Amino acid sequence: MDSEILKAVSSIVQRAERMIDDAKIQSTYEEIGVIPLLNNRNNQIIYGRRGTGKTHVFKYLASELKEDNDIVVYVDCRTLSSASSFEDSCPSRKYRSHAIFRDIIGEIEDVVKQYIALNAPNNSALALDALEQMIKATSIKESKKRDTRKTEVRGRTITDNVGMKCSIPQLTLDFDSKVEEESTAQTTTSYRMEEHEKLVFPDINYKARELVQHLKVNIYVLLDEWSSIPLDVQPFLADCINKSFFAIPHFIFKIAALEYRSNFTIVMQNNLHIGFELGSDISSNLDLDDYFVFDKNPDSITAIFAGILSKHIKSELPEGYLDKIKITSTQQLINYLPVG
Repeated sequence: MDSEILKAVSSIVQRAERMIDDAKIQSTYEEIGVIPLLNNRNNQIIYGRRGTGKTHVFKYLASELKEDNDIVVYVDCRTLSSASSFEDSCPSRKYRSHAIFRDIIGEIEDVVKQYIALNAPNNSALALDALEQMIKATSIKESKKRDTRKTEVRGRTITDNVGMKCSIPQLTLDFDSKVEEESTAQTTTSYRMEEHEKLVFPDINYKARELVQHLKVNIYVLLDEWSSIPLDVQPFLADCINKSFFAIPHFIFKIAALEYRSNFTIVMQNNLHIGFELGSDISSNLDLDDYFVFDKNPDSITAIFAGILSKHIKSELPEGYLDKIKITSTQQLINYLPVG
């Protein structure tokens, strides 16, 4: 086998997130009909088991959206500082979801500031002010007084003095009796002030709306590896996103997840829904597994994988190398590779 092709095969990056060059991400992407279904302003969930190419789809989608001068915030949920570090012994689900939400807001802040610095749009100062106010609304200080200790001491003292005096030769008899009683009560109460950071959703929503109005762009937030977030926290995080951004047409969320390791909504007492209502708040009808089921269409799947492999090999070869060895088609290249 040709040593250059062998080297190219061994150099193929197996995970899209490890690709550094955006041009290579685009050149190695094999379109199977997914991008047209994602390149829109609808909030969407894309499912697919590991290895089906969700990250590659998101990376390619991001490059397409940037060509329209929109802002794209790609977030790998595995890298969020709070996502995987929480265990059952940690604070409440609400607290944990708020911490992760602030991480996502921080990612949005970084990308928006980069966009403003590079493009210097009109109303930049107003946009930066709206962004700053949006960030502040995620960390409003709230103090609570908590009773930590209450002690009560009661005491009672009784003194009883009895005396008798007798003298002779003259008979004198004195009798002295004295009773003293004293009661004391002492109560001590101590308090501890606890300070929390709370989210003010109306303010976040209002300032986020102002932000996109000043910038005159769409802001796409691509949340990859959603399933790395603890299952019990996911609905509360979804609720934060829903309340903050889903009412704003120019904020669009796309979420890549494993279907059976995702929990987007829970129903509380009185039929109160926490999180996303699938179908109404966000669509969830796109599953990459449907495009890679061999039994349904073996010829199509074979052609797709041949195209993917061919593009990855070409991206690792010197320019024009395949023409030099007279390989001009995908099938020729696949046939050239050893079997097994």
